[in-house]
Amino acid sequence: MRRSTLALGSTIALAALCWAACLNVFTATARGDSVLNGGFETGTFSPWTSTGNPSNQSVVTGTGFGGWNSGAHGGTHWAEFGPTGSNGGVEQTVVVIPGQSYLLSFWLASDDGTANAFLVNFDGSRVYDTGNVGQQGWTQYSFAVTPTVANPNVDFEFRVGTSGDHLGLDDVSLTQASSSATSAAPLPGTACGGIVLLAGLVARRFRRT
Repeated sequence: MRRSTLALGSTIALAALCWAACLNVFTATARGDSVLNGGFETGTFSPWTSTGNPSNQSVVTGTGFGGWNSGAHGGTHWAEFGPTGSNGGVEQTVVVIPGQSYLLSFWLASDDGTANAFLVNFDGSRVYDTGNVGQQGWTQYSFAVTPTVANPNVDFEFRVGTSGDHLGLDDVSLTQASSSATSAAPLPGTACGGIVLLAGLVARRFRRT
């Protein structure tokens, strides 16, 4: 009898832990940020990868090279880009739900360089394309996007006209639009109901012994 009681208690505790884990997964899927290290707070670009011209790009703290910026928008780190001659930047492959609406958001700063360029691509399509970005502190840009595949790329491209000029990037995020956040992810009961059912069957067995 004592052994049955202990086994029953262990089964119920395991089911509770599994249910909590499933709820955490559900919450992250429904409302989480698909971009990793969007604020570059690890002090490195990873898991971002370099694209195009790799020169003059780094994760920095403080005011950056030459002291042109006011510091990070959020946290302590931000990314600084200053490639000349051709575009260079970073990209990241993200995990999303195809067909759902997402909000791509980021913060951009410029030291008033001439003939600069800034481009944003998502899922193989151009989201934003501009040039001659004048001097500006951290300014937020947000775009509604709808992925067609489960693992699209988020890509930022930079170019400056004169060596020593820079553009800054910080706090990149990709989150589901609020209208679809509830319906996009499976209900936790669908994913985790089997765990509770199994626990119930085991408990019933022990009551009979």
